[in-house]
Amino acid sequence: MTNPVSVQLYSLRDLGSLDTILDAVVAAGYQAVELTQSHVEDAEATKSKLDARGLKASGAHIGLGALRQKQAWILEGSKLLGLHHVFMPAHPVDERTGTVSDWMSRGRELGLLARWMRSQGVRLGYHNHNWEFSPLADGSLPITHIFDNAGESLFLELDIAWVVRAGASPSTWLKRYSDRLLAVHVKDVVPEGQKADEGGWADVGSGIIDWKRFKGEALKAGAQWLVVEHDKPKDPAASIKASLGYLKTLEAA
Repeated sequence: MTNPVSVQLYSLRDLGSLDTILDAVVAAGYQAVELTQSHVEDAEATKSKLDARGLKASGAHIGLGALRQKQAWILEGSKLLGLHHVFMPAHPVDERTGTVSDWMSRGRELGLLARWMRSQGVRLGYHNHNWEFSPLADGSLPITHIFDNAGESLFLELDIAWVVRAGASPSTWLKRYSDRLLAVHVKDVVPEGQKADEGGWADVGSGIIDWKRFKGEALKAGAQWLVVEHDKPKDPAASIKASLGYLKTLEAA
């Protein structure tokens, strides 16, 4: 594919070892992967395994706890792996609700982290779920308080399927934060009540999201990577292969 497609390795976590996971990635036809925190913690071993298979790391997810307390190894691992950006994937459970003031404070914290990391050559981005689009008491949204208070150094990885689950418009947020957008997560959902054993998620192209539309909008908005993900696949290897196959049909269309 000529478009920049990667796959989030969280989708394959149930396969076991990183070797097994990366072999499945190669077999599915990918050339890039988005790492999880554990892969950055053991960056030297991860790099060796990626290099052996001709794979590139498109980015990584790093928890807020590590961003707060282990900045040295994040930078060291990122540089070893050739990462130009990492994403904070989710606030801890007890920080996913709160007042306007709480979300403003969270935005300021992420902004401070982002400015420092950028000064060291690595950009920090925020990966959303659905709760950032749940209105607060005054009708405002957490997502806006995060970015309004973080400053220009905090970037975005927009998880479009979570935006859809929140009942919000992906197009709106792709346009609003086009100056911050580094990547999008590409996954699919089914109508409520279906595929309960897979958390209501689906392989890309087999759900209800109009990926022909949103793929184009994401690239137009400046997304550098389209990152395939399935949060709870029954057959991880088959799932990521099917999703990539569908994206290839969009490219050929």
